[in-house]
Amino acid sequence: MIRLLKKIRNSIRLIVGPCLIEKASKEKKGVQANIILLGYEKHSGLRVLQQYGIASVPAPNSEAVALFVGGSRDNGFVVATQGDSGDVPALKEGEVALFSKFGQTILLKEDGSIEMTSSSGETVVVNGDGGSVLINGHLEVKK
Repeated sequence: MIRLLKKIRNSIRLIVGPCLIEKASKEKKGVQANIILLGYEKHSGLRVLQQYGIASVPAPNSEAVALFVGGSRDNGFVVATQGDSGDVPALKEGEVALFSKFGQTILLKEDGSIEMTSSSGETVVVNGDGGSVLINGHLEVKK
């Protein structure tokens, strides 16, 4: 009985674990990653599950959380990633940012405005008051 309980305990301990993304790439069935778990245990081909409407390919050395169904290391998924993608924008409670390691940001701000910034620092702000658009940078309109 004790042997069975130890086996169950070990399986439970293997269900979730922090890891590093070694490499990730876009494949037919979405993004897949090779990961390194604590103790340098490597696994390849894990699907990276992401929120609906949001897609990214995590950079190498991004921190992640891996889940293994039933505690079996043969059936795993990456469910969350956190990369060193530069400075996280300063946010107020409730605000949302989409940003990359290349310097671009899209901020959904508390005042209802949307602020988009390119890696060169040029910005477009759509004000939440329902009317004005401010462009800080070169404007080119093409047909």
